Amino acid sequence: ADDVKVEGQKLAAGTYAIATLPTPEAWSVAFWKRPESLGALDYDTKYDVLRVTVKPVAADMVERLQFTFDDPTADSVTLNLRWEKLSLPLKLTVDTNGKTLAAAHAAIAAAKPDDWRTPYRAASWAFDAGLVPDETVKWAQAAGRVKENFQTTGLLARLAAKRGDSKTAVALMKKSIAFGKAD
Repeated sequence: ADDVKVEGQKLAAGTYAIATLPTPEAWSVAFWKRPESLGALDYDTKYDVLRVTVKPVAADMVERLQFTFDDPTADSVTLNLRWEKLSLPLKLTVDTNGKTLAAAHAAIAAAKPDDWRTPYRAASWAFDAGLVPDETVKWAQAAGRVKENFQTTGLLARLAAKRGDSKTAVALMKKSIAFGKAD
């Protein structure tokens, strides 16, 4: 499990109960933790771990309380608590890029010397995500030194093009195409 942000505020990984405290203008949503809890029957603010304030919005009628996850992206989702003609949207976010980057560092550190795929995959992901340009080049070059092929030379060509070195980019892309034709 990973930490998340709820409405921009950090909530540590864990298991929580949720309490909603409505007012006409906005609702407080409390994430709380208490061993051997009876749920809402014994809710006490002293066990709150996080409390956020959210404005409810009009929604289609639902007979029973629903929890839906809507508008998913790579690093966020909206948790909607729906009941009757209201929806209470809670924006949840995670640091997907940070987690993936940490995993890439660990994988590269553990990679065997003849493993070209691990630095290639890390560099390809980082290039597509637009992150850590210096490491992206270093990882792509490491992959290319281990094995020159369609993938590694193609990525190096894209990196050269991105930094404005069209002469190198064209030469590497021609090399990549030749590898592709040979395969």
